[in-house]
Amino acid sequence: MIILRLRGGLGNQLFQIAAGLRLATSLKTPLKLDLSWFRAYSLMHVYGMTPYHFEAEIASDWEIRRYSTPWFPLSLNTRLYYKYHDHIRKRFPTQTPYYLKRLVREQHFHFDSRILNIQHNCILDGFWQSENYFADMKNSVHQNLSLKSPPSAENARLIEQVQKRDSVSVHVRRGDYISNPGINKIHGLCDLDYYQNAISRMNERVPSAHFYFFSDDPDWVEKNLSSKENSTVIRHNGLNQDYEDIRLMSSCKHNIICNSTFSWWGAWLNPYPQKLVLAPHRWFKTNQHNDSDIIPKDWLRVAPL
Repeated sequence: MIILRLRGGLGNQLFQIAAGLRLATSLKTPLKLDLSWFRAYSLMHVYGMTPYHFEAEIASDWEIRRYSTPWFPLSLNTRLYYKYHDHIRKRFPTQTPYYLKRLVREQHFHFDSRILNIQHNCILDGFWQSENYFADMKNSVHQNLSLKSPPSAENARLIEQVQKRDSVSVHVRRGDYISNPGINKIHGLCDLDYYQNAISRMNERVPSAHFYFFSDDPDWVEKNLSSKENSTVIRHNGLNQDYEDIRLMSSCKHNIICNSTFSWWGAWLNPYPQKLVLAPHRWFKTNQHNDSDIIPKDWLRVAPL
């Protein structure tokens, strides 16, 4: 059994679900969810996977307590192997190897290949923000992260429209990236210069592009970025239908994302084979985290924030 300790907004949850699916599938074991985080932070975020085809049982409190202990009850042979094989002790001098742990916590932001070598049941606790954790099972992830319900009439109309045009989704996140000092200190903000540079580069590659803007501050977008000739600002999907905005973004042929996992998934789930995805040169405001693995290799990074 893999127990996935889920937390954060919808974009973060999608990363965690994808990584958990990959590990549980490779081990041929059930995937269960620990949703206790949402009880404490219910005013900030809610469990967002209900509209998707993904299904998993909720782990019981007993199962969570059982797997929260730091060590497996190892067999004598396993303990002797670990004790007398120097290459293991040299590789993991200060911590228990991941394949001997019950509770596996993310150690850093960039891709950690050791996660893919776990060979036992455990709790998976982290954000796992790299497609490297699930790149070898893209089709299954796409299937699990498809929506169960058809789009509303307005969304269906827009999907038909964007599929006929050289459509480009543009995600502009402001909101808590401005209002919350702690979040701003870590993430910073994709400024007007970034969007202007990205739109300019997209126009060079896709001269007939029509831009569809998605934002938590649509008035700012209309004032600073959109034009009547070749842009549309999406306003009709509320906070409780954020998954519909991801569906719309993934229906566009090309994508301009910001430093947000929300638009990352809008671009990643886009099936258009010739898609062009433009992303910020830097994901974080500071150098505290290594962001080298969050942007897929075939996406283009544009201008520093």
